[in-house]
Amino acid sequence: MPYPAYRFSLATLFLIITLFAGLFAGYFFGHEHGYAAGQRAWGDDHMQLTVYSVNDLVTNTKDPEGELHSLADLITANVDRSSWVSQGGKARFSIDAPTNHLLILQTHENHHAIHTLLVALHDPRLKFIPSNSVSPQTTTDH
Repeated sequence: MPYPAYRFSLATLFLIITLFAGLFAGYFFGHEHGYAAGQRAWGDDHMQLTVYSVNDLVTNTKDPEGELHSLADLITANVDRSSWVSQGGKARFSIDAPTNHLLILQTHENHHAIHTLLVALHDPRLKFIPSNSVSPQTTTDH
């Protein structure tokens, strides 16, 4: 009876299984405590830059920069106050007066709140009530 081309003992098979198990366990541990943990921490306070065009909100053609500053002050007063640099946070804004753009560096969640605020300011049917968070309310005409 001829022998198979490859002969393994039971110990060799056990060694191969142990090596593969160690490889997969190391990958899992490295992923969960390295890459994935870093992604979770990165996502919590990751800042992104968004450019907001506010041409239709700037009505004062003599002093558009002053009006843009007022709009930026409204945003910083109503969207997560503690996140802005002036309050010790990381978020900041910049004004581009010639193009009527606000450049805002903020978290994704707070960009959503800024967007909601700007939509409320654009829509005449919504009434904006300043508070700690953006909460536009629909007004009804009787």
